[in-house]
Amino acid sequence: MELTCLRTILRDPFQSLGDDVGPEEAARYLDSLKLTLLNPVLSYKPEVYQWVAPANSCKSFPISRSGYEVPLEETVKLLTTKLLPIVLASWLLTGLAMAEDGLPPKVVRVVGTAEVKVVPDRAVIEIGVEKQDPSAGVAKHAEDAAARRILSALRDNGIDDKDIQTTFLSLQPQSYTRKGVRISYFVAAQTMTITVRDLAKLDSLLEALIKAGGNRIDSIGYETSDLRKYRDRARDEAVKAAREKAGALAKALGQDIGKAQSIEEVPEPEFTAANASFNDLRAKSKAPSIAVGQKSIFASVTVSFELN
Repeated sequence: MELTCLRTILRDPFQSLGDDVGPEEAARYLDSLKLTLLNPVLSYKPEVYQWVAPANSCKSFPISRSGYEVPLEETVKLLTTKLLPIVLASWLLTGLAMAEDGLPPKVVRVVGTAEVKVVPDRAVIEIGVEKQDPSAGVAKHAEDAAARRILSALRDNGIDDKDIQTTFLSLQPQSYTRKGVRISYFVAAQTMTITVRDLAKLDSLLEALIKAGGNRIDSIGYETSDLRKYRDRARDEAVKAAREKAGALAKALGQDIGKAQSIEEVPEPEFTAANASFNDLRAKSKAPSIAVGQKSIFASVTVSFELN
């Protein structure tokens, strides 16, 4: 059965809306009524509306709380002439606000870098021993004997056990052909990583280790014991450099920068010789440099500033 009439049960229908009603108030009012403006029939809501099915001829009209009968045509007229323009204006303002919120933020994004140079106060060296023999056992025993002499020399030169670490140990078969004859043998090798905290002893220490049986120096590196302090300094200078760069870019546009919106530190890649393979270390083996020089500590940050 087609429902063409309805009875409205409301507390304060259209009489509660004055001429100076605002868009937000009208929107809340329409939301409470659940009105469908494109259909002259109110949306069904059990606690607000009650549908009334007509008999053969429908004579029922919406009735307000005051008891006056309000024809459906007049109800629709009130909706379209008073509420519709207000609601459309409200929707337009809401759409503009949402569109403004959806715009990309006005920011300038820059990368700031800094370098702090410090004089190292300790060295890390990798020294090894390598022995060859047709017998695997003989090669390994010879390498072990040389390694024990190296450890003894390290302790005699004041190196603590905590600063000595075996970082590579190997026993591998090798072979080559000479004049059509295949020659096979074994190579036993061991590498130790040593932290030298007194750089004044570095030269004499290396000489003592070679005399003890060390026949490989794979790498040497320099460190600072107060690394965190210098990293913090480099990071602060990187942030300062980022702000200066952003300010210069904004100034070139006739603008200036505001507060920082985001900041991210860019990690610096590090290389540790102990992670390299034995063959790579052997190929890149060089005599150590006793000149300490300076160590560079880098920092890099990415910062986004408001663009005013």
